[in-house]
Amino acid sequence: MTDNTGKPLSGVTVLSGEGSIINYTDANGKFALKTKANGTLLIEAFGYKDVVINLAKEQPTVIKLQNEDLYASERDIHERADGGKTYQRDLVGTVSKLSMENVLKYPDLQLSNALQGQAAGLIAISGDGGLGYNTSTLYVRGQHNNGTNTALVIIDGIERPIDDILPEEIESIEVLKDATAKILYGAAATNGVVLVRTKRGEAHKRIVRVGVEYGVQPSTRVPKYLDSYNYSKLFNEARINDGMNPYYTDTQLEGYRNSSGVNDVLYPNVDYYNEFLLNQNIYRKGTIEFNGGNEGVKYALVGGYTGGSGLEKVGERSALHRMNARGNLDIKITDFLTVTADVAARVELKNWGAKDGAGIFSTLSSNRPNEYPFIIPNETLSGQFTPNEDGTPFFGASTRIVDNLYADMVYGGDTSERYVNSQTNLGANFDFNKYVKGLTFNAYVTFDNYSYLRQELRNTYPTYAIDTYSDLDGETITRYTQMKKLDLPKTQKIASNNTYRYFGMRADIGYERTLGVHDFSAIGAFRYTKNEMTGMTQDFKDANISLRLNYSYDKRYLAELTLAGMGSNKFDKNDRFFFSPAVGASWIILTKVS
Repeated sequence: MTDNTGKPLSGVTVLSGEGSIINYTDANGKFALKTKANGTLLIEAFGYKDVVINLAKEQPTVIKLQNEDLYASERDIHERADGGKTYQRDLVGTVSKLSMENVLKYPDLQLSNALQGQAAGLIAISGDGGLGYNTSTLYVRGQHNNGTNTALVIIDGIERPIDDILPEEIESIEVLKDATAKILYGAAATNGVVLVRTKRGEAHKRIVRVGVEYGVQPSTRVPKYLDSYNYSKLFNEARINDGMNPYYTDTQLEGYRNSSGVNDVLYPNVDYYNEFLLNQNIYRKGTIEFNGGNEGVKYALVGGYTGGSGLEKVGERSALHRMNARGNLDIKITDFLTVTADVAARVELKNWGAKDGAGIFSTLSSNRPNEYPFIIPNETLSGQFTPNEDGTPFFGASTRIVDNLYADMVYGGDTSERYVNSQTNLGANFDFNKYVKGLTFNAYVTFDNYSYLRQELRNTYPTYAIDTYSDLDGETITRYTQMKKLDLPKTQKIASNNTYRYFGMRADIGYERTLGVHDFSAIGAFRYTKNEMTGMTQDFKDANISLRLNYSYDKRYLAELTLAGMGSNKFDKNDRFFFSPAVGASWIILTKVS
């Protein structure tokens, strides 16, 4: 094994039997392996072009590898919105590529949360919706206007939710920033584009990967709130500073100082974060991947399970179970026709109590430490109010807060949610180079279906506010006021039931030629999408048509002109279409690495 000057190359990877047989060249560039006489060798080395040798047709004694320009290998291909492909080296627009190795190391239930800090200009701000709902909002180069500022996410050419796929399904993630890079996606790309490409099969390889993860995710920091005594003392101080009388009496202050805890009827003292939350939750994940093929058929299959549990210390602990599956298939029908067929699905099940994560944290941060006792002893109220028939205790409340968080989490009911989506992509790629040099044509359609169902059971138990006042004789009187009435439904009800359908299609025709030091390429494309959703008064339809022209001189000086026409039925019928051009140029300073 030598380079194009005849120098031996060591450490070159030689694969045969679709990757089942692997060897490496020694210091003299030699290798030996046992394979079928009519087998195929795949030779790979960083900085050199891949070589495929059909042993039935040739058995060379010396194999010369040709140098490959930096960022111009099959692993550096950037897919354009118009169906064309460009090597990273030849990109005129501003594009950042994420390291999938770093993304895979980030253990999180949501893929979007793993993108923070992974690329210049990409910002991921995590949400606070609790287990399975703390997805990040993605921004590219900050916020640009007073309306929607989120980046457009494109997965395999179509707009899709990024958290619907596993990191193991992804080949590459790129961030498109400037006008030249993103204009082909139309007005929706105003705030930048996060471009995701899923894995496809590699010829002459056989890859099997199995991954299992299990761990805990600790709460790194939670707010620290005052206890009832210090809260009451400082509340009085604030009133005095404002020229008002103290709210809490000395007797009450002393009662809070000596409180017996969360169920002290008159002087409750609650550390809500400590009482209701654990300091860690559970994370588990398992994936399996098969990748390989030959010149005729290439496949990539990925399946995975992701699960986790919430931070609830009392009541039903929230749980998430998510299953993903993907199969990408490329079949070469003839020398000029390749058919692609992709299917993907996700099934997600979530369960929690009557309070979701956002509701719990909202209550934890807004309830005062002396708001109410969790439970009022039966003997205290049995003479005034009828006990609940199912044996549940009396629950405390206040005139300000009528709900009791403990009652809601332990006895308030349950919620179950099911989310199912399926994606189907069908495409045909025509390479007419044999008949007209540089001519290609591609067509692609996709059908996505999303289904969301939430069912819930909500139990309402009476709560009782506690007030104290002094009568005419100066005696302290305690008064209990019922704030909520008993309501125990027998069955779950459907809280939400939505379906969403997405259809997209794309067609493009391209032509490229090289004349000496001049490289020319042109590609025209049409892109159409249609969205249907439960409750929408009309379907959303968008259409783009574009022409992209590229020129390169001596593979160092590059120029690109894009002409794009865009339309959408979201706008008034007299202003539904507009035209937008973009121009870019670049200069490659370094072309080779020695």
